Amino acid sequence: MTLSTSSSPAGPGSSGPSADEALRLLHAVPGVALLVRTGVLRHRFVSSVCSSVELRAWAFALERLPQPFVELAEAARRARSVVSEVVLEHGLAVRVDAIALTADEVAFHVLDVTEQLRVERQVLAAERARLAAQHLAHRASAERLSALATVAEGVGHEINNPLTWMRSNLEFVRGELERQGATRELLAALDEADEGVSRIASVVRDLRVLTGRSDTGRLEVVALLPVIRAAIDATVGVFRDRAPVVLHAEGAPDVRAHEANLVLVLVNLLANAAQALGPAAPSDDRVDVRVLGPLEGRVVVEVSDTGRGMDVETLTRAFDPFFTTRPVNVGVGLGLAVSRALVEAMGGRLDLESAPGLGTTARLSLPSA
Repeated sequence: MTLSTSSSPAGPGSSGPSADEALRLLHAVPGVALLVRTGVLRHRFVSSVCSSVELRAWAFALERLPQPFVELAEAARRARSVVSEVVLEHGLAVRVDAIALTADEVAFHVLDVTEQLRVERQVLAAERARLAAQHLAHRASAERLSALATVAEGVGHEINNPLTWMRSNLEFVRGELERQGATRELLAALDEADEGVSRIASVVRDLRVLTGRSDTGRLEVVALLPVIRAAIDATVGVFRDRAPVVLHAEGAPDVRAHEANLVLVLVNLLANAAQALGPAAPSDDRVDVRVLGPLEGRVVVEVSDTGRGMDVETLTRAFDPFFTTRPVNVGVGLGLAVSRALVEAMGGRLDLESAPGLGTTARLSLPSA
């Protein structure tokens, strides 16, 4: 038999019910009622609504008080009343309420909780299995990111050197062509080539940030309002003819962050909101930027749009590297992944809340300064 107890001490001078009153109370509830006087079983009562065959059989066969009940009786005399779960023979688990009536009398109410404990054990086992699977998934994700970091480090090194030569050669060719009076078409082709080089360099830089192999900067106290306004100003062209951006940031507190990276994150979030609205947004569409807090040492910046929103599958993959719902040649799907990496490097969190037709809210949480 196993035993666990909890007690409810009585106040000074408290007096309990008589034996007859206690038995009447116990008879009114399902289960088995026992009355013990001076350690001897004096009375047993099996309720007519007791549905447990095992408990009824145990009660009718009971001749002497089991040791756990003796211990509960002693505990009840000291603490006035105790509640315990006891496992009896053949796996029968019971909940026992022991009440001290007098110095010599203790009343017990016994209820079968075998099925309840079995279900609780199943739920606990299922939760442990879920946590174990989650842990394995996190480990697999961490290993994939570690492998990606190694690849990104090598690829970045191999790509950056040729990019440097390409930039240098493009500048040289441009100078020669301009000196020789080249046509606009030739110079425009060079501009496109230079833009392509810059884009490759940006992707390599984003990969290094994503894998934690780049210097994301030392944290400092940053005034939040100027940073948000700088991000809005940087995306004003994206929102032209789409929707207004409404700022709710009066008295915005300072945060601990890296200013340039924080501007980059907000620009990404605003650009995503603009893309969600589309080029021909309805007149009632808008994007709201709100600052909440500080609360419990955190400041929250929300970027909410009234766009098309995302379904569960898209929302689940939104932070995956290279995942994008945009057309070909419009982004490579690193914006949100890099933004989350930058935010986490600043000790913050970045989450998304969205539903089809209900828009999207990006919630950025940062340490308050």
